[in-house]
Amino acid sequence: MPDLRISQIAELTCLSKRYWQRMVMDGKVPGAAFIQMGERRTYIVDADKFLPWWKQQRYAFLKIEQLHAAIKKPADIVQMADFRK
Repeated sequence: MPDLRISQIAELTCLSKRYWQRMVMDGKVPGAAFIQMGERRTYIVDADKFLPWWKQQRYAFLKIEQLHAAIKKPADIVQMADFRK
């Protein structure tokens, strides 16, 4: 599978290009590399490494979203906070 550009990843994930640039620069994206052209860098990501990783990340995020959706009222939050004590 071909490499993905940051703009393609942003479109695929619905997250900003700047977010993905930071993630790549911090070394948090598998298969990421850059091409230096003078003072400019172009980031590319190996699709074969990124897509399975993203699927796993998205699954974890969906589980968190479902938890937040289950908490609908501020009273629920207070009850959970009391439970943690």
